[in-house]
Amino acid sequence: MTAPSRRAASSAPFLDQTFRTERRRLLSYLARRAGRDAAPDLLQETFLRAVCSPNVGHIDNPKRYVWRIARNLLIDRARQQRRFPGFVPLDEQRDPVVGPEQQLQVEANDVLRHCAQALDHLSERSRKVFLLSRAEHLTYREISTRLGIGDKAVEYHMRRALAVLRRRFANAGYAEQLNRSKEKGSFDRGPD
Repeated sequence: MTAPSRRAASSAPFLDQTFRTERRRLLSYLARRAGRDAAPDLLQETFLRAVCSPNVGHIDNPKRYVWRIARNLLIDRARQQRRFPGFVPLDEQRDPVVGPEQQLQVEANDVLRHCAQALDHLSERSRKVFLLSRAEHLTYREISTRLGIGDKAVEYHMRRALAVLRRRFANAGYAEQLNRSKEKGSFDRGPD
């Protein structure tokens, strides 16, 4: 037998009795303070620490000793949560899981916001050319006719608009997506 298991065997009678009498009350106490999910683990840790304590054979009041361990575990847990505030356990009854379509909507809104901000930095002519091409799906020739400018001017304004958009999206962290869409040919669609 190892040292902790010898101690556990010698202290088993009083800890066993304490476990039987205090288990439900301790579990309820821990559940109120730490949540129903964490309470069983904290209860187990409480009795494990009691059994493995070097003072296990010299405890005068086992009930008070076990309750003190439980309170100390809660204090340690609170300190740890203060040190790492980014950790928030997910409670699926309270916190609904975000579906993939909601995530896509958030990302789409982010992309549209970046696109609108980039378009605000374009000249009026470049913005019109870009919107006629991408929003109204006109060919370069149709844009040329509608705006009364040459085909080469349409190409120039499109290149300019795409360069501004590409820079804006790269600065916003979308460089990888831009490279993938460029490989597919979807972002730099040429003259129609």
